[in-house]
Amino acid sequence: MRLTGHIRNPDFTSTRIESNPASDEITAETVAAILKIKPSTVADWARRGIIPSYKVGKFRRYSRTDILEWTRAKRAASRSDSP
Repeated sequence: MRLTGHIRNPDFTSTRIESNPASDEITAETVAAILKIKPSTVADWARRGIIPSYKVGKFRRYSRTDILEWTRAKRAASRSDSP
């Protein structure tokens, strides 16, 4: 699904924008496969704010980019904590 629209600049001119958020959107099952955990753990961690997610209505969504950045940050933090 491609979203298009217009945004207003401070000078009140219109600028056309396009985005395709669905291309980066992944399921809880895919997140679980990336993290090698159960999908129920993904849902629990998302509710608790442990992993990045966002809600669209009553559904929770995950961004592949956000999940991969989160895993890189966690790995880097665990390496710096090691003696």
